[in-house]
Amino acid sequence: MKILTFTVALFCLVLSAKAEVIRIQVLADFNPLERVYPENIATQFILAAASEVNDELSLKFIAASQAREWYELQKKEDVCLYNKL
Repeated sequence: MKILTFTVALFCLVLSAKAEVIRIQVLADFNPLERVYPENIATQFILAAASEVNDELSLKFIAASQAREWYELQKKEDVCLYNKL
């Protein structure tokens, strides 16, 4: 439920900020270039929500190990992690 609340809040922010595209790097085990539908629900939801606001939001999925995910989260401002369901 927390991920849903966070995601809805994020997309409300995106909808209200029309001046520029918000760029988010998502560290995950999903690669959209493989054209395989993601199995986990959180990734499916993020992709569906992003497609609704595609002009205001730019998602970039980056394959990473769990250790690298946490390292990048601490070092960069535009990195996002989420719980996989």
